[in-house]
Amino acid sequence: MSIISIIVPVYNVEKYLPKCIESIIGQTFKDIEIILIDDGSIDSSGYICDEYSKKDSRIKVIHKENGGLSDARNAGLNVCSGKYIGFVDSDDYIENDMYEMLYNFLKIHDLDVAMCETYYIEINCKRKCKYFAPKVLERKNEIIEEIFANKCGGSAIGVCNKLYKRKILEDIRFDKNKFYEDVFFSLKWIEKTRRFGRSSEGKYFYLQRENSINHQRKFYIGILHIIDAYSENLKTIKIKYPKCIEAGEYRLWWSYRFAIERILECSDCSAHLDSIIEIQKKIRSNWVRILSNKYLKNKEKFVFILLITNINLYQMMKKVKGQLNLLKV
Repeated sequence: MSIISIIVPVYNVEKYLPKCIESIIGQTFKDIEIILIDDGSIDSSGYICDEYSKKDSRIKVIHKENGGLSDARNAGLNVCSGKYIGFVDSDDYIENDMYEMLYNFLKIHDLDVAMCETYYIEINCKRKCKYFAPKVLERKNEIIEEIFANKCGGSAIGVCNKLYKRKILEDIRFDKNKFYEDVFFSLKWIEKTRRFGRSSEGKYFYLQRENSINHQRKFYIGILHIIDAYSENLKTIKIKYPKCIEAGEYRLWWSYRFAIERILECSDCSAHLDSIIEIQKKIRSNWVRILSNKYLKNKEKFVFILLITNINLYQMMKKVKGQLNLLKV
């Protein structure tokens, strides 16, 4: 039995997989098991997994029919044996001391979940998430606020830059057939967490590749799943954690803008204007709450005004001033 189990879902990533696996094999924390789940790949990804398993006895390979990212992660959770669990996506890579740092941080502060910061890797560009000072939280309301409203976006919501105590994940799983599965999963692990801590060190490298699920050029229904996920989380927050309603709402309002952005980027956007109109209706019906939300800055509220009054003007301003924080999602 290893101390840390690292679960890696794999699907058609032959170009990126070796770098990912090498970054895990080379961890300074050696007592790990690496679970590679070949989720029905039709390229050479499955073969690459098998070849690495021959070189390193810590690697276990599962070949299964394609079931999606959630199903692959769940398959890993069902067989892992570590006292602690981490996730790495197969087109990303990690610093060689990421798990040593997270493990030490978790042990020193008696945490259930430890988190590091993330670098976003784009073409010819490496961008780190906004800096946050290290912190340790043990009140549920504070943890929810930290994850949902800290303005760090997917870095806080995502599972891949974290180390979890096994007991946190024992009886929860990722929702199948859902995009933005980390969002659906987020409140599940938070509810099981006694103490959460985040380090300011950036150790996870998230590759922003154009052909990934989140960067498809044509409309797909999964774009709207992010709204469903934050709506579902908000329902739970309203019932169980009323002090965190504004934090939950902040992420829901953010998801409205994010979904509109994704639809506008689609090559067949004109065929799906009805989806944008429906989201605009949601924004208008929550307008008072949006304007009064303490986590939204004035410039963000201005962007919402543009989104519901003149989409064409918004697109034009975004094109001209795309590098300004004013119009960044």
